[in-house]
Amino acid sequence: MYDDRRGSSTQRGYGYAWQQKRKAFLLRHPICRRCPAMATDVDHIIPLARGGSHDEFNLQSLCKRHHNEKTGRERRRG
Repeated sequence: MYDDRRGSSTQRGYGYAWQQKRKAFLLRHPICRRCPAMATDVDHIIPLARGGSHDEFNLQSLCKRHHNEKTGRERRRG
């Protein structure tokens, strides 16, 4: 299964520091970048696994639907 191969969230770079950054980012950017819904997720435009970073220029607030769609497209691409 895909999730079994990924490692823990901390191993992937999503530990305590990320959780704090995510929380602050959503407070500053509460609306989904793709629709008028409330954002629930902070997305890495360039995923960490592909060399992206936690830098603010690489982040966007998305609602759950749009985050799932983007993540699905990225997984299908490999």
